Amino acid sequence: MKAAFDNTFLTLLLNKRGAASVPKGAELVDDLIQELEKKKAKIIIPAPTLTEVLLKAPKSGPTYLEKLKEYSCFQIKPFDEKSAVELAETLIASIGKKRTRKDVAKTKVTFDRQIVAVAKAHGATEMYSDDKNVRDFAKECGMDAFGFSDLRLSPKQEKLPYDQAEQKTIPSPSKVQRSDSGPTEGQA
Repeated sequence: MKAAFDNTFLTLLLNKRGAASVPKGAELVDDLIQELEKKKAKIIIPAPTLTEVLLKAPKSGPTYLEKLKEYSCFQIKPFDEKSAVELAETLIASIGKKRTRKDVAKTKVTFDRQIVAVAKAHGATEMYSDDKNVRDFAKECGMDAFGFSDLRLSPKQEKLPYDQAEQKTIPSPSKVQRSDSGPTEGQA
């Protein structure tokens, strides 16, 4: 399984202080990554996503890149020939349905569309973004798309201190008595 993150999800992973805008955002992203890692999923980071994140925090760039290397699940993928073809095919297929030929010819290839095209070209079946336009385009490309509102925190089990836990003793089993149907010890 492969999933992809746009900058809204990647930013919350890399910059916990930036997570204030999304209630429990950093925890949601951490839980999501743990869940995807359990499934042995790869998480594609399209190069345009990385560009957007690095543009927002130029001084933190080297730190962010090092942090990404700590995770074996992340794969940074370029907007390459395969991605360009994927994007063109999707836009051409939309002529008459969502766009006119003139719209497609005039369309500027935005980062959002490049992000989705990279994800799709490299096999992602899920897109994680809190940007409605990214999610809509991902769905148009046949991917499942999720925002922060679609995620739930995994339940955390609270540990009770041993000295506060009630200790109950289990009574020892009483002797089992035999019925009168058979001989008892000492009877012949």
